[in-house]
Amino acid sequence: REHQVAHLIALGLSTKVVAARLGISIHTVRHHIERVYAKMGLHTRAEIARALVQSNVSPEATSLSEDEHRSPCDAASVSFSVLH
Repeated sequence: REHQVAHLIALGLSTKVVAARLGISIHTVRHHIERVYAKMGLHTRAEIARALVQSNVSPEATSLSEDEHRSPCDAASVSFSVLH
């Protein structure tokens, strides 16, 4: 889930929108964001987006769209090695 949250945050989505898209609570999204920050040594959402770009992982390639019929788990199949 951390991977999914990181990708959606990198797209600029709010915590509330990420929670709705993934079907989880706002508190859970915040927890995942904090874990990503800690694991990657980051402090802001912009740094998450920058880390994705620098690792040649496009957040757009893993985003969820309204009309796609796939599970949220498929949305972030590409992951950061540091999040493992």
